[in-house]
Amino acid sequence: MKKISFLLFVLIFILFNINLSAETEPNDTCLTSTPISPLEGTSNHQLVTVEGATISKGFEEGTHKYDYDRDNFYFTPAVDGEINIKFQSSGNTNFFVGIPTCNGNIISSFSSHAQALFYAKAGERVNLLAMCRYRRNYKITIEFTPHSNSSETKSKISIKDVSISEGDSGILKDMVFTLVLDKPSSTLVGVDFKTVSSTAQASKDYKTKNARVVFMPGETEKEVKVSIIGDDEKESDEEFEVKLENPYNAEIAVKKAKGIIIDDDNGFVTPTYFDTEPNNDCSASELIPELDQISETVRFKAKAKVDPNQEEFGNEARDYFHFTPAADGNITIELSSNKAIWFTIGNKGCSSPWDDTSKWNIQRGTDTKVFKTFNIKAGKRIDISAVSYDPKTYDFKVIFTPKSSDESYKENTLEGFVKRMYIKALKRDAKADGLNFWVDELKNNKKTAQDMARYFFDSFEFKSQNLSNEEFLNRVYETIMNREPDNEGYNYWLNRLDKNDLSRVEIVDMFVDSPEFKNLAKLYGIKAN
Repeated sequence: MKKISFLLFVLIFILFNINLSAETEPNDTCLTSTPISPLEGTSNHQLVTVEGATISKGFEEGTHKYDYDRDNFYFTPAVDGEINIKFQSSGNTNFFVGIPTCNGNIISSFSSHAQALFYAKAGERVNLLAMCRYRRNYKITIEFTPHSNSSETKSKISIKDVSISEGDSGILKDMVFTLVLDKPSSTLVGVDFKTVSSTAQASKDYKTKNARVVFMPGETEKEVKVSIIGDDEKESDEEFEVKLENPYNAEIAVKKAKGIIIDDDNGFVTPTYFDTEPNNDCSASELIPELDQISETVRFKAKAKVDPNQEEFGNEARDYFHFTPAADGNITIELSSNKAIWFTIGNKGCSSPWDDTSKWNIQRGTDTKVFKTFNIKAGKRIDISAVSYDPKTYDFKVIFTPKSSDESYKENTLEGFVKRMYIKALKRDAKADGLNFWVDELKNNKKTAQDMARYFFDSFEFKSQNLSNEEFLNRVYETIMNREPDNEGYNYWLNRLDKNDLSRVEIVDMFVDSPEFKNLAKLYGIKAN
């Protein structure tokens, strides 16, 4: 009986062309990926099963979280063909499939199962990754079917330009491109979709998208979404390009399209006259009327020049400016030049840069760029000076944001949590579209509180504030931990940052996983993760 059962197993194995392949270590990176031997260089129909398990080898540095175990596999077919992959696991597992790189452009899943039908061209590497912090037993079933030429006329793929308003800083909008076939096909059809920067820049204005778009038999339309990154900068409309390449069972009728990002920001106030001489000492300090006695948000920018030839000091040129807000608020001052200038900023009275140095308590020193953000009380005068021994031009930018009069962020509601994140992390009130976007994301479980915190601290708006490590840590403690930093913890994290042992992204990732942040999210009735 045992002999009959064994022969039956062998017969089934041969009939269904099943190959069993096991995980081999090390395969923690794309470079050390394990080849799936039966599929490597294949030109025949194959049905292969890969079995393995993710087993963490320890803890992430500085945390109590298990480290990820990453199992990477690959194969490269010798001919064009269609691939059907099914993934099953004993629990939720990160599973990715990418062609021709390990970027998950085919499958990007966190679940106990996943499936996709797609194609690969001859010589294209197919990359698979199973990844988890915990032990997960998994099975990957892969069926490869060589491409067979069809006698039917190939369908033609086209794409059109798309435009969308940019949106507020702190939110992402989806720009939706529609790929269209001129007629349905009885076979699998596909094309590669690729974004290319133009006046709009990847990572700053939009998120790069490289995708393999697959039309199932009978389908004539597919949508591809590109995330647009909002900001508050007044700028011209910007655009990037989309290219369609490497068609499969089809021809490309329209190869390119534009993604047009329409600016919707009010922008900066620019003065008609600025840096009017003489303004070379405290008594002649130039008042900036656009910033004086302000109580609402103002974004101001101008160009200035220090020139010893125009000033009585002869070898030394000085510019002095001042203004006084009429409301409590937050001020960001950015001074920049292509050559180093002695810049000073203070709120304790004006003096020569070389005399009473205590008055220049916010900035005092030589640099090509100064970026300072700080809180200010109503009626407190701000003094700014620039000093140089050579003629130099510099950019002058000030953003004033009044202290929020909206106390509803203190209410333990979903809206209150979102408003609090804007006020604490970005130091401004949420605009309507940003508020509505994040409330919807959290309410419908599209994003978690941790996702929101990570996004804000990695946003272009936050990064453009150019905070020092000290300022960054204070902001993280205030926003995520909801408290002032303790000396021991503050010094520990600052030391790690200064030594480049940890990045700011890693710091935020650790803080949002803390009990303090989870309790904070709980106060507002939401889950941290």
